[in-house]
Amino acid sequence: MIKKIDVYASKIKVGTLALTNDNRVAFQYTNEWVKNGFSINPFKLPLSMQLFFASSPFLKDYLVSLRTLCQIVMVNYF
Repeated sequence: MIKKIDVYASKIKVGTLALTNDNRVAFQYTNEWVKNGFSINPFKLPLSMQLFFASSPFLKDYLVSLRTLCQIVMVNYF
């Protein structure tokens, strides 16, 4: 079973973060986000429909990217 969470910014779905059956962590942007959004980490997650896999087993790269996105969204929200 693949465990996943959807990632949103200002009610717009950014993409999906998933833990695969073989314990790999993957992220993929949505079509809408690729068309109208921005890269949440230009070095690790360029803006494309590619399926990205984490380079470390502890999600560090992806969690940093998501934290950055949340900070940007919060600044723009308030």
